[in-house]
Amino acid sequence: ARGRRVRNFREIREITFGLADISTDRNIHERLVKKGGVDTLINLLDTAQDPEAQQFAALALANTSSTGSLCDDIVKLEGVVAGLIQYVGNAERDSIGRQYCAMALGNLLSEQSTHEEITKLGCIDALIKMLANFSVGRDLEAGKNAAFAISNLSSSRCYHDEIVEKGALPLLVALSCSEDPDTQRQALFTIRGLCGTARIRLKVIENGVLDPLILMARSKEIDIIREVSSLLNCLS
Repeated sequence: ARGRRVRNFREIREITFGLADISTDRNIHERLVKKGGVDTLINLLDTAQDPEAQQFAALALANTSSTGSLCDDIVKLEGVVAGLIQYVGNAERDSIGRQYCAMALGNLLSEQSTHEEITKLGCIDALIKMLANFSVGRDLEAGKNAAFAISNLSSSRCYHDEIVEKGALPLLVALSCSEDPDTQRQALFTIRGLCGTARIRLKVIENGVLDPLILMARSKEIDIIREVSSLLNCLS
């Protein structure tokens, strides 16, 4: 029985690796959605006991959801969004798998038509829990991918107050203080999106965003300078 269990782990890992590999080809994405590949992946994400298999399944889901024209179809598949949200919100699941699941949610949220369906399943709570991983464990990728998803959701202003009320602002300000330029850029971009709601701007300042902005104004990264300038313009 023990030998059979090990072999199953290996076989499942090979299946998820193969699906992750072919998902790098955008021409395959529609087939994965229409022919049950996404359903298989979300099932493997939930049931596979091997962390690497979970990672490959989550990566394949993130890749497939990067095709914007398929996002609505993916969201309509039973259990897919709920499975992604549950994985992201569970700190006991594999950390890399959670990062890829947050990326998948972010890709799906790139289309405003998906926002209502995804948010009603609890994605804001899950993403803020993952964003908090940066503050607790300095997990840059967790923070960056959660901020990516939140920034896409923030294109719908109706969710701004809920995002702020559930504690996103201090976590995003902390994320902007990281030493990684990509993470800084994503944090600033997300904060700027929330500043589209005027009453939130004062809360952004009260949460200490000016200190990191002043420091980042000295950056040699032109993209960082642009984000700093854009955010300061929003706050003025």
